[in-house]
Amino acid sequence: MTTKNVVAILPLSQSKYEDLACPLLYHAKHVDGIQEPGNEYSLRGTQVHQGISDYVRYLVRTRQAQDVEWFALNILTRSYLADAMQILRELGEWFAIDPQRVLATELYLALDQDFHPIEATGKQEYFEETGRYPDYEGTLDLVNVYDAPDGSTEAAIIDHKTHMRIFDADTFQSKLYPLLVFKHFFSIERVRFVLQFPRYGVHAAREVIYTRADVPKLETAAREARLRQITLHIEGTKLEPMPGDHCAYCPRLRSCPLGEGNRMTEDPRDVLRRALWAQELLKRDTAILKAHAALEPLSVRDDNGNTFTAGFSERKSTSYPLSVVPLVNANDPELAGKLTVSGLSSPLKAKKRSALRELVTPLAEISVSSVFKIGTAKDEEE
Repeated sequence: MTTKNVVAILPLSQSKYEDLACPLLYHAKHVDGIQEPGNEYSLRGTQVHQGISDYVRYLVRTRQAQDVEWFALNILTRSYLADAMQILRELGEWFAIDPQRVLATELYLALDQDFHPIEATGKQEYFEETGRYPDYEGTLDLVNVYDAPDGSTEAAIIDHKTHMRIFDADTFQSKLYPLLVFKHFFSIERVRFVLQFPRYGVHAAREVIYTRADVPKLETAAREARLRQITLHIEGTKLEPMPGDHCAYCPRLRSCPLGEGNRMTEDPRDVLRRALWAQELLKRDTAILKAHAALEPLSVRDDNGNTFTAGFSERKSTSYPLSVVPLVNANDPELAGKLTVSGLSSPLKAKKRSALRELVTPLAEISVSSVFKIGTAKDEEE
């Protein structure tokens, strides 16, 4: 695998890593150059990111945490997609920054094959200077840098997602972006990588934290992915399609070699119709099972000895009257400020609240109901 063969391979990024899940998809997009047709989902993401970036730059320039009026006049008046505007409209109500902490927005960072930082502002500029592309790259939505309570320097990478689905931050992106920051800014000892889902508000965030001690394992994850990418380009690996969530972004989706075996190739509206049919069938089957299980539980067993049961079981619900509030205030002021509609049951399980539990348990109001379940004994234990 010579350097000469590697120079024309584009840098590994978050999006290219996702495409590596299916060799055929990766080859179609990044070797054959067949790009996914433009769609409103990618345009929505671009518009939301641009609106947030412009807003952050304005707030930093004017040294403000928030300016709702400016946001309404300069961002919410743009000719964006309706969905993008709805996300931005909701974001404008709560989004705020500390202008002194902002390092950059839409920050491009790149590394060479030995994880040395590249100072070029883009991969094309670096290619023109050196005759090869960087090996790793990323464009970070928003980076904040500040002093942590222990006196060390900490960075927070905020990445905005316009997806309908909220997912955990433990992704390849959460490893690559902190690695880029650690390599470019040697004073930073800890990095918080935060996925923010603006359509769901300020509380819809997921995060992971890495320290400089994690750099070797971050390098390993990046290196292994880069080698897979290079192999696809150079060694002519047999391209066997692998279905998954990534199929939705494949430019060859409708002509996938898996054909009828890959449900992702179907028209999603046909899939919805089938799901609605299956949902209705499940409702009817469940109603029949409930009628029989009201008399006695039903069980079937497979050839491996696993027993599946449909039946009713007892469910106890515990609630507390408002009269317990003074007791909570007097005995656990910290908990009093965190009480929610869901009540006390979960917080009272903590060992440190055993004394409070003894005080309020006599006041508990317990109701019993039955709940219908289908599953195995193991499911019941979990």
